[in-house]
Amino acid sequence: AAEVRFDLSRSYVRRLDALDPAYLARILDEMAAQGAAVVREAGVNGTLSLTRSADMRYVGQGYELSVPIPDGPVDGRTAAALRGAFDRVYAHRYGYSDAKAAVEVVTVAVTVTGAGPEVRLPEQPPGLSDAARARKPDRAVYFPEARGYVRCAVYDRTRLPVGATIAGPAIVEEPESTTVLPPGTTAEVDPWANLIASVA
Repeated sequence: AAEVRFDLSRSYVRRLDALDPAYLARILDEMAAQGAAVVREAGVNGTLSLTRSADMRYVGQGYELSVPIPDGPVDGRTAAALRGAFDRVYAHRYGYSDAKAAVEVVTVAVTVTGAGPEVRLPEQPPGLSDAARARKPDRAVYFPEARGYVRCAVYDRTRLPVGATIAGPAIVEEPESTTVLPPGTTAEVDPWANLIASVA
């Protein structure tokens, strides 16, 4: 059910004051078309989303920050928009920015994303709402909120029927994981066999 995503990037080392909007627009469009083709090949038929970014740095630095490239056409205003975005990202990361220092683009990137397939999980048949058949031997469990050990009900997750409700303190065990329900917590098995916990 995960979204389908394809990331592309190209090197484009250029100072902002020498940025070529036409060239930048062309390589962004090429990457967007390539990414869209890959996502469509993966079976996505719906709307695709597109994000663009540039890895930028002060000239002479050895590391970059990722800065969003504004939506819309790439034109003569793009360099100024990138500079403003870089200054904001840099100041957010380091607490300051130098408006007089030269900035350069190093890499530009495009991400194309499409929604994954809709998944409809089958509802599980309802069972007895009583969780007693899933009980295992109780044991003492330490809960900090109780300031000590508490006698605790233990349940076998695979035997909890749809509609079963249990109250903490309790432990729900299954081969893949253990769910701890502290005092005051309740859990119910929903129609898809999920264990839904409600914390007081």
